[in-house]
Amino acid sequence: SGLTVILGSVAAFKMDGAILAGKVEDIAVLKRLGAVFVLAIALGAEAVTLIAWWLMPSAAWLQEKQMVLLVFPVGLCAQGIFSLATAEATREKRYGAFVASQVAVSVTSLLIQIVVGLSSLGLMSLIAGDILSRCAGIGMLGFSLRLRGLVIFRERLRFSGLLHRYRNYPAMLTPAALLNMGAQQIQNLLFPVLFGSALAGQFALASRVVNSPVGLTSSAISNVFAGEAASLGQDEEALGTMTLHALGLTTACALPMMVVTALLAPEVFAWLFGARWEQAGVFAAILAAGLSAALVSSPLSSLIMLRNSLQTAVYFSLAELLVRSLPFAIGAVWDSAWVAVALLSLGNVLLYLAAL
Repeated sequence: SGLTVILGSVAAFKMDGAILAGKVEDIAVLKRLGAVFVLAIALGAEAVTLIAWWLMPSAAWLQEKQMVLLVFPVGLCAQGIFSLATAEATREKRYGAFVASQVAVSVTSLLIQIVVGLSSLGLMSLIAGDILSRCAGIGMLGFSLRLRGLVIFRERLRFSGLLHRYRNYPAMLTPAALLNMGAQQIQNLLFPVLFGSALAGQFALASRVVNSPVGLTSSAISNVFAGEAASLGQDEEALGTMTLHALGLTTACALPMMVVTALLAPEVFAWLFGARWEQAGVFAAILAAGLSAALVSSPLSSLIMLRNSLQTAVYFSLAELLVRSLPFAIGAVWDSAWVAVALLSLGNVLLYLAAL
């Protein structure tokens, strides 16, 4: 799942960023170009999977693992197209369709994972829910492609011209996105390795519960801000005024979340999930400051694309990877998960202050 998210975020080679910030007359072709990239990445992943399957002994491939790897390219394709559809809806300020797509993704994923999970199909319930929910989201966004025959051959000159015009987007945003997704996933990989699965479960629950309201609020503000900012073009005064307004809004949302989570999380977690999960509540209280800082600044990140300061995204993603990795190295030396979580939250506060 983590690998699908990481690779899926760059399957379109960040043509979703170009769609958001590019010229209106280029959007239709950028959509087709992004879809070609997505299809090429998915086919390449399928080829690698089949070659590995052919080379490795059959005993190494359990039936469940075979199914996971065979549908992995389909997940990449769904994730890539969904990112293109989201960028188009944001650019066109179709916020109602965006909301409907998010609801469709959540509800479809939940229902499929419950129904298929109760059928004892194991991991396939999670994968099927992830893929089909993305397809439902694409449908709600009304994403369409006007294919023109053999796209690559009929439009190769147009594709070549757009790639030259928007070359900074794949060149800068693709490595930035890989670093960013790697930074987000590294804590999920390092925590169980360094501190054991029991504490990792506590940390995972804390992260999920606290991240949910933060992520939803941040996503809602981000998409409206990006859509409105894209329509302003190079009007610096209007863009500056709207940015300050958005900053005030994100701060007003973040501060109550941080205070309530920091004060009440341990008791609420123990009441909701049982006394065994009180540690998760303490983790949530510690993480509150860092996640609130992320909510304040993250919605403004689309300015990097709109202002074409794409190198900034690479620098920030490198810093993010360092900030997410270093606390675990220090926590491992001290043999303390609490030190790692506290430094992670402090690092996030400093990182997002720097981002502002």
